[in-house]
Amino acid sequence: GYFTLPPHTHSSAQHRAPALCYFDLLAERMQLKVQYQLMPLSRLLKQLADNELDMALILAKNPEREQQLIYPQTALFVTYPALAIRTAVTSDLQSFMQRNHHTVVLRQQAYRSMHFNNFAGRSIILTGDHIAERAIEMLQKGRADAFYEPDIYSLQFELQQHDLIQQFKVLPFEDDLL
Repeated sequence: GYFTLPPHTHSSAQHRAPALCYFDLLAERMQLKVQYQLMPLSRLLKQLADNELDMALILAKNPEREQQLIYPQTALFVTYPALAIRTAVTSDLQSFMQRNHHTVVLRQQAYRSMHFNNFAGRSIILTGDHIAERAIEMLQKGRADAFYEPDIYSLQFELQQHDLIQQFKVLPFEDDLL
C-alpha cells in the first residue's frame, strides 16, 4: 500500500509515481509480483496493523511503528522533517518551537519529530485529502504560522508547484533523519 506524498507518490493516472517505479525495479530483482493500492494514510496504517497488507512504501519509522512493523535494515529512502513558515516570521527553528503564540498545522497520524515533545505553541490537525494545499492556504490567510511536513522534499515540491517558494522559508529538522 501507499499514500499520496508528492513528488514520491501521487494519484495521477497519467504518470507513474517515482517511488512505485523504483520499487518495481527492486521487486523485479527479487522476482516478486507487486500489486499497489493507493489509500489514505489512516487506512494504510490500519490495514498494516490488521495484516491486510504485506508492506507500505515510504512509511516513516517511529517507536510505535517499529514495535508493530518490520523495516528494512537499509533504508530505501532518507529524508528529514521540516516546517514551512511565512518569510515575514523572523525565527530560527529552535526559537520558533519555544514560542507559545505560534500555531502549526500537522497531518493526522503522520510522523512527528521529537521536537514536538516540547512544542510550546498550538497545533491544528488536518485530515483528508489535499492537506498540503489546505495547510499552505491557511498560512497565506494568516490562520496558522507554520506547516509541518515529515518529508522536506515533499514540502519543497508543494511550495514549488504552487509558485510559493519566495513567500515561505523552510526550516529543516536536520537532526531528525527518517
